[in-house]
Amino acid sequence: MEELTALQQGYYYLSKHQFDEAKQHFGSLVTEKCDDPHPYIGLLLAENGLVSEGGLADLPKPLEDYPLYMEGLSHAKGSYRESLMELRAKQNLRLLRKEEDYGRLSEGMSALSYDKKEVEELLRLASGLRDYKKSGEFALILKDRLTEIEELARQKRKKRNMILIPLISLVSVALLVGLFLFTLPTKDGVRYVLTLDGYATLSCDEALTEVTVAKEIFGIDVRHVGRSSFKDHTALEKVTLHEGITTIEKSAFNGCTALLSVEGAQNVDTVYSKAFKDCAALRTLTVKEGAYVEDNAFRGCSRGITVYAGKTLLTVRTESKGSNE
Repeated sequence: MEELTALQQGYYYLSKHQFDEAKQHFGSLVTEKCDDPHPYIGLLLAENGLVSEGGLADLPKPLEDYPLYMEGLSHAKGSYRESLMELRAKQNLRLLRKEEDYGRLSEGMSALSYDKKEVEELLRLASGLRDYKKSGEFALILKDRLTEIEELARQKRKKRNMILIPLISLVSVALLVGLFLFTLPTKDGVRYVLTLDGYATLSCDEALTEVTVAKEIFGIDVRHVGRSSFKDHTALEKVTLHEGITTIEKSAFNGCTALLSVEGAQNVDTVYSKAFKDCAALRTLTVKEGAYVEDNAFRGCSRGITVYAGKTLLTVRTESKGSNE
């Protein structure tokens, strides 16, 4: 009766996460070398901060390397022995998978890049391994690398932030204002503005259902889909870009709820925040391999949307969040 009472008390403290008290009760029974397997398994659980036998499958070493497990197994009979054996088989399978994931992690660390998606995937692996071998050390390195990537992205956005400049005129300030306000070049219903490295789209006629972005204006390449160029143009269904377009700026197509397709984006290497926000009808988009795509570029889009960077399928967030700025 004393052994049974001590055993019950041990499991009671175990359920309350009072592991030191549990170890005392299980330990007293183990010291007496009782034939019941439960004190050995209970002590193993308490020493590793576990509350049930199911947690044994997550221990970092094979169960056969734990003397308490082997001692408990030697005394176990019937269904309880089978349960302990099943736990060992389950743990061996998990350790095998951990080793496979660790192999992928180690391989990725040996050729660590500045690709955000790759680094995030490696960090996910490292976090899932829970300090298995060097995974904890790798996780710290990956977090530092992500910080570097985000800082580089901020610097890039700062450098590429479009600065609108008026056409230089030697006539007068009045003529300069008149040219800027009234002679912005327009082609096929789309207005353009000159930037530091070429023209960008500025706006378009609201009634247009299809837009083809010009390759050049006055002999100068059109390089960007400008910020908020087509924002809230709910009639727009199709946009055709060309190989010279490299950037889709913030909120470029924000609110284009009828937009079905964007063709010719294969050389776009940067897609900024909210570029396609609430484009619920858009189903697919292909940009340049290795393109930088901000996390909330596709907020409010259909969950079925597929975005490719070259042949690589990207994971994009579509759930609505934040304001429609």
